[in-house]
Amino acid sequence: MFLDNNRNDLFWGCTEKKDYKSSNHLMNVELFMAQNGHLFESIHIASQVHDNKVFVVGQKGVPDDFKEDALVTNQKNIAIVVRTADCLPILLYEARKKIIAVIHSGWRGTKKDIVTNTIVKMQDAFNAKAQDMIALLGPSIGSCCYQVGDEVACNFKEVKGAITIKGSSKYLDLSVVVKNSLHNNGVLQIEKIESCTCCNPDQYFSYRRDKLIQGYQYSIMMLC
Repeated sequence: MFLDNNRNDLFWGCTEKKDYKSSNHLMNVELFMAQNGHLFESIHIASQVHDNKVFVVGQKGVPDDFKEDALVTNQKNIAIVVRTADCLPILLYEARKKIIAVIHSGWRGTKKDIVTNTIVKMQDAFNAKAQDMIALLGPSIGSCCYQVGDEVACNFKEVKGAITIKGSSKYLDLSVVVKNSLHNNGVLQIEKIESCTCCNPDQYFSYRRDKLIQGYQYSIMMLC
């Protein structure tokens, strides 16, 4: 589990397998936040369809017919959440204006540059500044395990270090592509949890490893 309690104005954390109690996502997030002493007014979990749409969350929340893979807010006590089981969760915090975003970035969303879409949405909605942003890349499948075919690898061949070749196989490092996108947008403060979800069965759920969804990690942000 990653949990940063050193900021009085921000709650952000990434859960592990032990924090997954049931198939009820909302209940799992509520319990995790309560266990860590944080009260909230509402929780919003991204619908996640492997696209690049971003929604700005206010008091009314996300419409049921909007399918987004990233959430942005500047409202206090509203928790925004993405769930992952190999895809890369990205947490963004604009420290000066107090704006947060959570992003679900699989290879399709990464290809469609959901990172740029989210940063632009933060800028358009709240005049956020990329140079004031801190990015956290949560636990995801690493290049050690993420074997992909040519139809996936070809989308990232221009990004240095994104594809590793071992024998006749190709392996993708999503974090390299995302870091490149963050840098190109002016975000220079980047932290990463260096854990592969596929390599650590006791700690994380992994769709690639388990061949089915048995549970999720949650990446959570809330302004306090």
